[in-house]
This record gives sequence, C-alpha cells and structure tokens, in this order.
Amino acid sequence: MEQFKAPSLLSFTDNSADNWHSWEQSFRWYIAASGEKDEKVKIDILLHAIGEDALEVYNTLTVRAEGGKLTMEDVLQAFKDYCSPQKNVVFERYQYWSHQMKTGTSVNTFITELQQKSKDCFFGISEHDILRDKLVLKSETEADFDSTRKNGEMGCKDSKTQTSSFQQICSKKKIQVNMTSDCVGGKKASLSVASKLRIHTGKKPFECDVCRKCFTRKAYLQLHMRIHTGEKPFKCDVCRKYFTYHISLKRHMKIHTEENPFKCDVCSKCFIQKNHLQSHMRIHTGEKPFECDVCRKCFTSKVNLKRHMKIHTGEKPFKCDVCNKCFIQKDHLLSHMRIHTGEKPFKCDVCSKCFHQKSNLQLHSIIHTGVKQFKCDVCSKCFNRKSNLQLHVRIHTGEKPFNCDVCSKCFKQTSELKAHKRVHT
Repeated sequence: MEQFKAPSLLSFTDNSADNWHSWEQSFRWYIAASGEKDEKVKIDILLHAIGEDALEVYNTLTVRAEGGKLTMEDVLQAFKDYCSPQKNVVFERYQYWSHQMKTGTSVNTFITELQQKSKDCFFGISEHDILRDKLVLKSETEADFDSTRKNGEMGCKDSKTQTSSFQQICSKKKIQVNMTSDCVGGKKASLSVASKLRIHTGKKPFECDVCRKCFTRKAYLQLHMRIHTGEKPFKCDVCRKYFTYHISLKRHMKIHTEENPFKCDVCSKCFIQKNHLQSHMRIHTGEKPFECDVCRKCFTSKVNLKRHMKIHTGEKPFKCDVCNKCFIQKDHLLSHMRIHTGEKPFKCDVCSKCFHQKSNLQLHSIIHTGVKQFKCDVCSKCFNRKSNLQLHVRIHTGEKPFNCDVCSKCFKQTSELKAHKRVHT
C-alpha cells in the first residue's frame, strides 16, 4: 500500500456533502489500486485513512449491514447519509416548478438549469417527461397562444422557425416533444382541436378540488371524483358487489362466467385480460423490457420497475402506526402489522402450525415433503433450505463472517455471536 498515495483527511467544514463526494471518489480509486479483497481489511483501511474527526463521527453512526455481514459499502453509505442528509423533496419540486427563464437566457441554458434542479427532486424514470412538460408549459405561458383566447378560442402564434429551433434543442437534450401542424404558422385552432392539443402541450385545465390532481378533459375529472365521493354506480347482479367504473364491472363479471379467453400457447394457462397474458408470456420468453435508469436492472413489468425505483429514491410511503417503521410496498406493511396483531392467517394442512407470511408457510411445508434439493458440492449432504446449505458450507471453507466488536473473535452464525456477546455484558 505504500506505493499508493492515500486520500487526504475528510473535512467537515464548509460544504460537507461536496467534501464527502470528493473524498469518496479518491478513496475508491485508492482501494481499487491496492487490490485488497477482504472486506474487514478494507474497512480498517477506510477508517485509518479518513481521519480522527471522521472517526469520531463514525462512532456515533448506526451502520446497517446488508446481508448480515458488514462491508466497506455499508460504512461508506453511513458516511454518505451523514454528510448528505435527505432533501425535502416537496420543497425541491416546488423550486423546480417555480423556476422561470430569466431575460437573456438561452433555452439551452434554461434546460441545463432545470436538469441541475431535478437532481434533488427524485423524479426517477419520469425525469425526461417532466422536463418536457415544463418546457412546453413555459412556451405556452410566455405568449405561445395569442389574445384570441379571450373570445373563447385558442390560437397559436409560434412561428415555424421558433418551433423548429425549440424541437432541435429538445432533440439534442433527448427530450421527446410532439407538436401538431395546427399550432404552427399562426393558424387558429377550433375547440375540438384545442382539446386534442392538450395531449401534446400537457395542459390539464380541469383540477380536482379535493386532491388537486388535474385532467385534460372534464369527463375524466367527473370519473375521478367518484374516488373521493365513494360513488359506485355499477352493480354486479350475481354477487351484489359495486364498482366505480363500468369497465371494472365488465372485468369482474368474467369471474362469475369463468371466462378466460386469453390462453398461453406454451403452458395453456388462461387469463381474463389480454395484458395479463402478455405479462405472463415474458416468463417463457425471458423478456425484460423495463430497465432501471440507475442500476440497469431489467424487469418483466412496469409495476415491478416502479416498485424497484423506490430503492434508489429512498421512498417508503407506507408507515406502521404502531412502531413508525416504513416500507416500500403496502403488502410489506400489511405483513409487518401481523407482528403487532399476532395474526397468523397461513396454516399448515399437515401439522396445523400457523405463520405470519405465506412465504414462511411454503418454507415450512418442505419439512413434510422430505425434499432436500440443496446439495453440498463437497460432502454431498442435502438441505431443505438454501440458507441452511450456506451455513453448512462455512464448515468446509472455515469462513467466520461475524466478528465481535469487543474482542474481535469471529463466528460462523449471528446466533453464535449474540450468545458470545453475553460474556462481555
């Protein structure tokens, strides 16, 4: 390690977030050049190089180990969270939408300013779409539409040259903007075309008085209001269940008729809706068309991608009312709530043992089947769970990833470490 120059000590003066970013980058180059692979040694190098001030901070931090074993990445993440506290997303987005183009500023510069401000907004995969909407709405509010609006008509005075220039800049910035010929060359738009124009401009003049959500058409707002009023005018004649929308009732009726018109050609499984079949087919084809812009991980459905994006944004909108723990998904919260209520709805048909989660029941059921599909490559011993095999393999490798903070003694399992810590207390 002597042949490589260690990074300078981390400073907490001035802008700690910028200081941390620079220090982390230097340290990653340093540790990569060293060729060190052992996680414990890398952590020791990190804490040695970071300086006494940062070491004092480290002693106050709660470092969470992902996967049971503390790694260098866990320590780096703890410092990052400390130096770069989470932004107020609501305020940052307000700042984004309030930002106006100053006189004399080019459109190119304005786009760059918006992209810079969007970094703290956590728009995720919608960032480019939102930037496009901001630009189009700005174009509209700054006299893209003429005074004929006062007479109930919608006109447009954007010249072909301006439109071409605007689209050219958006193209360079990889922002998709669609504009119809009705809004070029000063031609006035009729009311029906004006309604169509909102699709391209993103204008949503019909606002919900309850949640402030906006819509392009009044009819869409009226349908949306049923969510707040609780109105469900569509009734199933079979089970008397009510629905907010007619299409929801039609979809529901297929349950009673047992109509599953969409059949998989591979496994013959049938589905009520065509989009369910299309999603199912990706299991057979292996197609994963939805890619994460952050880590490039791919998914079979858009809903799975949206759920995954919350990992990067840190968003956990579902909060437990009892212990205030937060979760990414609603079903995770529901499963967690059973810890507080004591509810165990999943019952084993063989021994009647009950469980909080269905996955725990599925793991338990393997005991009764006697199936042991996880085999050790060294001694051929078999196990019914992958986690049990991983623990067993440590007998052969001698790996002891769990070390005592007091005496540095290492153990194969966390349970052994917990039992050992009682010696010190």
